[in-house]
Amino acid sequence: MSKKKEAFISTFVQATKAAAKNPAGTARLVAGTTVLLRAKDQGLTFDQMRGVFDDLTDYGDSELTGFLNISQGLISGDIELPGSIK
Repeated sequence: MSKKKEAFISTFVQATKAAAKNPAGTARLVAGTTVLLRAKDQGLTFDQMRGVFDDLTDYGDSELTGFLNISQGLISGDIELPGSIK
């Protein structure tokens, strides 16, 4: 078996284990990203989002922008990290 295939299998197994251990966490990540992107698309500012979602109050605009950009890229497949599932 090639090293590339071994790495893919290992990553897939690790990701599957992580999702199985905490399926609610995985779902919250995808759902949270979706909710925040929808709010952004509807024109809400980060200040307005922090007013609606109390858990965001500790995060600045640049942190929220970075989270959304990376999350959206990973979910869409536009960002592929070495060792990640392709």
